Amino acid sequence: MSFLEVKGSLAKLLATENLHVQHDGTASTASFNTATRVLTLPILATESAHVYDMFVGHEVGHALYTPNDWRDQVDDTVPFDFVNVIEDARIEKLIQRSEEHTSEL
Repeated sequence: MSFLEVKGSLAKLLATENLHVQHDGTASTASFNTATRVLTLPILATESAHVYDMFVGHEVGHALYTPNDWRDQVDDTVPFDFVNVIEDARIEKLIQRSEEHTSEL
């Protein structure tokens, strides 16, 4: 199994669902589409396991915690990039809380 296949399998396991994982050489960053359940991972020049694990962990956080209709809950006058940064911060906080509870077990 290749490095990218392993990271795709890791994403599916962490998300506890059969996500569609695609590796895209043109993607500048990782992303998750809440409607189609597609997790996109960039193909980087380096195969650093730590970088890919961070991408996978963060995007799986979206799979677990971002509602499908999250864009509908935001006024159209608010710039998407602003909302996206706030949602990313919210996801990171939820991941940290999840890790705190896991370490207590």
